[in-house]
Amino acid sequence: VALGRGVYKSTDDGSNFTEVYFDQTGIIADLAFDPANHNTIYALINNGAVLRTANAGASWQISADTKTQAVALVIDPAEPATQYIATNGQGLLVSHDGGASFVAEIGRASC
Repeated sequence: VALGRGVYKSTDDGSNFTEVYFDQTGIIADLAFDPANHNTIYALINNGAVLRTANAGASWQISADTKTQAVALVIDPAEPATQYIATNGQGLLVSHDGGASFVAEIGRASC
């Protein structure tokens, strides 16, 4: 669950939550789970940074930084290496390399 600047995890069906990530630079805009591996989670920050964990939130790394006003992140369930970021006024960005880089799909942005 994302709330404000934090990502929280529950291991007891939502009775209790533990913070697994806190961002100093922006608000968590969206979370997306890799449909092929539920331990891999992506957190989209509203400043365009994409964070990735491969161990269910134990550690996080920056996957990409689009430097856009990002609002949503979607992973293609049929092809998890394809990811989309919806931006506020800069179009739709797409990644075909698992979120390592994004390019403009629709709109006027390029990253």
